[in-house]
Amino acid sequence: MCYARQFPCRSGYPEDSATGIAASALGAYWIRHQLMPVEEGRNCLHVYQGQAMGRPSYLEAEMLVRGGEIKEVSVCGYAQREEKK
Repeated sequence: MCYARQFPCRSGYPEDSATGIAASALGAYWIRHQLMPVEEGRNCLHVYQGQAMGRPSYLEAEMLVRGGEIKEVSVCGYAQREEKK
């Protein structure tokens, strides 16, 4: 489990409450550097994002490991919608 923040300043907004690409990259990083127990098959990292901006989100990055290498990464989860004013 980890907490993450994403600041896509060039995209025109200051912070993202849920970022699948960031969660998948973070999951792959954790696997590559063995920051979590790594097993053959599916490994999951639970990522919490958006708390600091009042829009808590939960993402699950799932990495498929075969022969000690990451073969596939997928992300699912939920985010809070921002109400347009």
